[in-house]
Amino acid sequence: MNSVIIADSSFAKKLHQYSLIALGVGAVGMAAAAVFDAGRFLQAYLVGYIYFAGITIVSMFFSTLQFLVNAGWSALVRRIPEIFAGFLPVVLIGLIPIVIDVWFSHKLYHWADPHIYEPGPHFDALLNTKRGYLNPTFFTIRLALYATIWFLTYRLIIQNSFKQDESSTDYTPTRQNMKRSAPFVLLFAMSLTFAGFDLVMSLDPHWFSTMFGVYFFAGNFVSTLSLIAIFIVNFKRQGLLKGITGEHFHDIGKFMFAFTVFWTYITFSQYFLIWYGNLPEEVLFFWHRAHGNWQFLGYGLVFGHFIVPFVTLLTQGNKRNPAVLVGVGCWILFMHFIDLCFIILPNFSPTLSVSWQDVCSWLFFGGLFFFLVARQLGTRSIVAFNDPYLKESLELIS
Repeated sequence: MNSVIIADSSFAKKLHQYSLIALGVGAVGMAAAAVFDAGRFLQAYLVGYIYFAGITIVSMFFSTLQFLVNAGWSALVRRIPEIFAGFLPVVLIGLIPIVIDVWFSHKLYHWADPHIYEPGPHFDALLNTKRGYLNPTFFTIRLALYATIWFLTYRLIIQNSFKQDESSTDYTPTRQNMKRSAPFVLLFAMSLTFAGFDLVMSLDPHWFSTMFGVYFFAGNFVSTLSLIAIFIVNFKRQGLLKGITGEHFHDIGKFMFAFTVFWTYITFSQYFLIWYGNLPEEVLFFWHRAHGNWQFLGYGLVFGHFIVPFVTLLTQGNKRNPAVLVGVGCWILFMHFIDLCFIILPNFSPTLSVSWQDVCSWLFFGGLFFFLVARQLGTRSIVAFNDPYLKESLELIS
């Protein structure tokens, strides 16, 4: 396999068509939400934005990680998450409405309202102690820093990986990525962790958890792996990735299984430590989610985000089964949406309120995400055909 492999026109065309339908439905729904309730619109916007922003950023991390560890098995599949990373411009632009809310409307982030810092009945003494960190100016600076890190990761790692396609004898781009990957993995860890703190955890500024950043990463990573698995299986069925073997499916399946367990471990550890400590400023998060029917989403996550994928992917045969990987991958992606609703929405409503606005937001960002992916599939090779590790990846024994 030493030539360009472009996703055939029928596959890209179908993905393009379906993405436009989702984008259209989502856009109409989001427009209606904005007209009827601007606050609810922003809440739904944040759910959809965080969902696909997380997958995009972690896709860049996945590629960077492969260069860091000199992975050979992934050379045949690494280009797929790199194509997902093409959604990054939307991620960066999508921060603008959040910044506008922080500066002007304060419908998402309670700490941004200047009235709570003025003497009077609305004065919040606890938030006043956090004002040095939670203020619009520093918040905007931090978001700009994260955006810069993500842009540089795409520019210096992902685009450099694409550049390797131009030569089968000069491996300078790959060697450069191996050197650059270490600092960029560290920058990724810092930026995603603090982005989770700023964009999600600060929705409830009275609550804090030192484990939230890892929890946020784990959910996004297992979702990204699931989407990669779904695309790999579909490309294999289309005859586009003939070099894919049961070993590649097995490796992806092991990753999905491992990070399902990791997500569960971090989630339970965060709950257990906060419950054991029994400190008012920490238990608030779980108190809100144990009432108003929100607890049923929590029970659903235990069953759906852990038990179902854990039991399904436990056996080697299921990890190597393409149909099982697609089924579990779709299920995990759905449960990730439920997880984000469970994290974000109880901050605004004491009772269960997952509704059509949240679905429309997911459709809008999902449609835009897959529209951009479909465009790249029609022009860019889905295999890094000049990668020096491609031969090793092709020689995996099934």
